[in-house]
Amino acid sequence: MQFAISDRAARAFTAEFYTSLAKDGLIDGAVTEGRLAMRSNVPGSFEWCTPALYMRTGAAGELLQHAPSTSSVQKVEFGSQARDTSPISSGLPPVSAPPQRPLILIRHEAYKQATEQPRPEDSPAFFAGREPLTVPINQTVELEQRDWSNLEAEVKRLAARDGDLRRTFVKRDADIGYYGFPFVPLAVLAGYLAQNRQVHVFEDVSGRFRWDPESDIPPPPLNVDVQSREAGKAARICVSVSALIDLNDCRQVLPDSDVMLDLHFALAKTGRGSVRREDQLKTYAQVIRETLNRHITSNMDPERRPASVHLFASVPVSLAFYLGDALTASWLPECFVYNYGLPSERPRYKWRLSLQAAFEGRRSIKIFK
Repeated sequence: MQFAISDRAARAFTAEFYTSLAKDGLIDGAVTEGRLAMRSNVPGSFEWCTPALYMRTGAAGELLQHAPSTSSVQKVEFGSQARDTSPISSGLPPVSAPPQRPLILIRHEAYKQATEQPRPEDSPAFFAGREPLTVPINQTVELEQRDWSNLEAEVKRLAARDGDLRRTFVKRDADIGYYGFPFVPLAVLAGYLAQNRQVHVFEDVSGRFRWDPESDIPPPPLNVDVQSREAGKAARICVSVSALIDLNDCRQVLPDSDVMLDLHFALAKTGRGSVRREDQLKTYAQVIRETLNRHITSNMDPERRPASVHLFASVPVSLAFYLGDALTASWLPECFVYNYGLPSERPRYKWRLSLQAAFEGRRSIKIFK
């Protein structure tokens, strides 16, 4: 708990947290269920954002494990000799190996379709010889031509509780991958909807969804610039990786007078294809997460805590997904993610998406004219 909470919120969280933990043993899912219980049992309160979970990168989140069956294969050591006590040696019928976890690939398309998909040879450890089930999230019919009149309906379809995306994320007994060509706010929303669910993301590197091999050469650093102001109530977050964010474009939809905190993350040399290694992606995501925690989440002074967060990001899809995950993990007040329009349109940012509103099924899109 990042801050003190009320008894009512604590009871709601505790009951749901331990019920979920006892059911499947996954601590990340238990925290999510506990937070949802706090939100529904203490309406109008933001206490549901107080629980924060930190896990080592790559951790499966399995805190409790079922006791092994007495029929499982065991080896008992006798000095330097090992005696096999498996069912075969004891005369019992052999026990088959446990079935592999299902593998699910989410293909998310919006501004164009993906003609390739991740291949086993590009990620042998993730595929582990399994044939994946593909869950297509195709929004190109309505959004490829950038006709934003259908955007609200498409966001509601994407974020629906009974929709394909959220139903996939709650499958705790499966391994999940995510790739494709969604707009940045939609990829951020996908990461937000995952609710800290461990998801393996792929990036389009040289025309294939894969990662370059890890290297001893450190990736280019993601530089951080922090500026505070006395006026305003909003936090403006700019992430310049694929291209440099122009603050003048941001000011057209969010003037400086509304901003109390500016956080700008930027590579010294931006460009498409800047993120090519998975370790590089995770390093950048960790820098962003720690900066948000330091300057926003951990700020105990309510007068200096932003009332809203506005994200302007020129990033690859994989980092956009991780941004959504970071905004869930560190929790911020209502967060808006912005998207460019056509080059000839003014203002340059044509629409924004509220993550919290989309998650709750409320109207979430604002079109700028």
